[in-house]
Amino acid sequence: FGVTVRAIRFIDDPQVSTRLHPLYAVLVSRELEENQSNLNDDGLSPAERKRLEDEKEASKVQRQVEADLGGFDVEQEWVEEIERENCFKICADLGGAPPVPKSVYALWIVDAGNNWNVVDSYELPEFEHGMELNVMNLTEVPDVPSSNTRGGGHAVENSEPQELGPDTLFVTVGTAILDNDGEDVSAK
Repeated sequence: FGVTVRAIRFIDDPQVSTRLHPLYAVLVSRELEENQSNLNDDGLSPAERKRLEDEKEASKVQRQVEADLGGFDVEQEWVEEIERENCFKICADLGGAPPVPKSVYALWIVDAGNNWNVVDSYELPEFEHGMELNVMNLTEVPDVPSSNTRGGGHAVENSEPQELGPDTLFVTVGTAILDNDGEDVSAK
């Protein structure tokens, strides 16, 4: 399949998984290389680029004049403003911006009895990484208020057994969301 299997869990539910077609929940990831060729060009024409450089130079001259009139040297470290957009320039002659490795995570439901055929899939959103996978049945318990209370206001256990609701099969995936600069901003 060209993917890395991060976790695999058997779906132990006779309604959906049979002996002939056992189903598994599989958390997978794929490694991609994201093209960054859009960074090779800022989208400006040479005339627009020249105009921006002239505006920046005029602004720098204006700050120098104001500093001279104010009686201090603009080149002092505490006065000088750093213009960060001029730190790096991409030289397209050397190949431009390299591709960036990126992981894409997905949840697959596969049929092991049918050559591990993917029956259903869900791809996690961009920057969301699958961390944990579990398959479980959750039982719906009806909320029955008790009218019997003792002196302290605490409810007395009802001696009648409560009827439980049906079991519902859940495939749960624990994820972490990574911002596009690699910082972990939240988890769910």
